[in-house]
Amino acid sequence: QPLEEPVELQVPSTESGGTPEPNQFDELVTRLPNMMNRKFVNEFAVEFCLHMNTKLNRQKLAKILFNVDKNRMDLIPFYARLIKTLHPCVSELPIMISDMLMRDFRFQIRKKDQIYIHTKIKNARFIAELTKFDLCAKA
Repeated sequence: QPLEEPVELQVPSTESGGTPEPNQFDELVTRLPNMMNRKFVNEFAVEFCLHMNTKLNRQKLAKILFNVDKNRMDLIPFYARLIKTLHPCVSELPIMISDMLMRDFRFQIRKKDQIYIHTKIKNARFIAELTKFDLCAKA
């Protein structure tokens, strides 16, 4: 009797060094603006932790989450939930984002003009959401 050939498992294509292709990360990030419930947040977190968790991708994700559009402030609670969900696997992500937010918040407060009021509101809401999830210092 002939032996059956082993079935090959399909592993996501990676470059040398085991890092995922850049277009996979970009494709994953394009789903961020559609993140409107916990299910999507959890799916994104699992996909990121399993396939995209590299230092460069963590830095890119921090910048993308920090630069949420001023017209899409409804995403801030879901981004904070995503950061909280990723915290056990990516412990430096909340630190990076809270540092960026606090630096930008202090810079905006020093400016007394009302030109960038949306940025000030966005930073205050994001800091409040991170504080709610115990990811940002309360003082």
